[in-house]
Amino acid sequence: MNTDTRITIFGGTGFIGQAIVHALLESHTETTIIIASRSKPRQSLKHPRIQTITINQQEPLESHSQLFSSSTVINCVGLLYEQAHNTFEHAHVKLPKQIAEACSRYDVKNFIHLSALGADIESASEYARTKAMGEACCQQAFPKVIIMRPSVVFGPQDKFINRFHDMSTWSLALPAIGGGCTNMQPIYVADLVTCIQTCIQHPKPYQQHIYEMGGPDILTFKDILKLILKTSGRRRLIIPIPFWAAGPLAKMTQHFMPWLLTYDQVVLLEQDNIVTDKQHNQNTFNIKTQSLKSILKSYSFCK
Repeated sequence: MNTDTRITIFGGTGFIGQAIVHALLESHTETTIIIASRSKPRQSLKHPRIQTITINQQEPLESHSQLFSSSTVINCVGLLYEQAHNTFEHAHVKLPKQIAEACSRYDVKNFIHLSALGADIESASEYARTKAMGEACCQQAFPKVIIMRPSVVFGPQDKFINRFHDMSTWSLALPAIGGGCTNMQPIYVADLVTCIQTCIQHPKPYQQHIYEMGGPDILTFKDILKLILKTSGRRRLIIPIPFWAAGPLAKMTQHFMPWLLTYDQVVLLEQDNIVTDKQHNQNTFNIKTQSLKSILKSYSFCK
């Protein structure tokens, strides 16, 4: 099979990965999509043009050479929090390094790596620090890599907006960590995917660059909580929790409710998560990004 008709996606069963897959199925009618995942795909990802290859941490990627028989390889594996053997070090550093090295070894034409806005080798947050380390590994092994750093990515199936909405169904209050003052620039998943598709179709102008990706609005964490409550029609208190109190609280909760809050996430919230002027950004792709407010009404809790 011609490699130009094949695209490999690591993390294709996740939120962003699934959005990429569905977009490719609609727009690339002749493309075979190879999903590399540690878990079995959901029913929505079962399609004649999707091939799933299950991998695990113990196996070298070289044992799955078919993953790199594609013209484009996309890595969108990422963790919000660590659990057992699923660590930031492995997901954000070791795996991207292995993928980039394999892409180079098998002469893959195009490699797109999804990192995160705020990636910083000197960050006090392990999440942000390992994201930066992963970027460096990719650049060293595959210099032409296209790196995208999205801010908070939202969409009807996301784990950010829905997490706080779900919390509002059983709690009378929502926590505004650090007083809710952290600035964010949420980007709609479909807009991010549109930019990724551009990099698939015309990779050369975008290679060897890092792109910081954000939406049209800069909102505080508290603004986002208010928007969730207003859209869902719920009335809840928003309790400001200063960083000095949120840190110790997170250290306790992360052991039995890591999905709720971890200490590393508190550290991460101490820094704004917005596009800077240090890198290329979403404006490079000449698209009109959609706001969180305009998309929230499509979430299931608003129907």
